[in-house]
Amino acid sequence: MAYEIACRDQNCQQVTWCRNVADLIRNRRNKDGFFVCGHCQGLGYVPKEFTT
Repeated sequence: MAYEIACRDQNCQQVTWCRNVADLIRNRRNKDGFFVCGHCQGLGYVPKEFTT
């Protein structure tokens, strides 16, 4: 399952994709454990989407 990391920086707003949860945890975090944008290295987040 692929995961999307959305950038919090309003100047960037790019999306970074991870192949799986291992890639997400191992390669897409900074030294403090926060997700980072693959484009600007700013903080990012994994958007939640719920289907009802």
